[in-house]
Amino acid sequence: MSADLHCHTRLSNGSLGIEDLIILAKKRGVSTIAITDHDCLAGTVRGKVIGERHGVTVIPGVELSHITMGINAWRTGVAEEIFDRYRDLGGMSFDTARMYYGGECDRMLGEYINSRGIRNEVTVCMKGCYPLEQARMHEARLSPEDITANETTRKLVIT
Repeated sequence: MSADLHCHTRLSNGSLGIEDLIILAKKRGVSTIAITDHDCLAGTVRGKVIGERHGVTVIPGVELSHITMGINAWRTGVAEEIFDRYRDLGGMSFDTARMYYGGECDRMLGEYINSRGIRNEVTVCMKGCYPLEQARMHEARLSPEDITANETTRKLVIT
């Protein structure tokens, strides 16, 4: 089984529509995808229906950006409301990265998951191989140097 748990469609910053994304996944032998458009759940229901038609499992997801994860949204309770609504709609995958708000997004997401007691019910996807420097974001992200330089992914490397 092959899976891609971080897919965007044209509903956010992807280059393919929902059906084209699913067809491409099937063509490349990917049996499971998570549609994780930015701050948008619109593609997840349609994606599940189209995925069933093409034999690809579609996991509902969302990439919650600064709109949701902003520090003020967290302090005022808005982020928790959005997370709860996302889960009510079937969302079970959260996407984060250590570079978002200097690691604060990871901390806030962890607080939310712990406060709701849902650790075994959700999947957290980390962009562990992103370079720390914003200026290097255009570079390949899965070089051996980036993998071993990151404390999150270093633990996964077998030497």
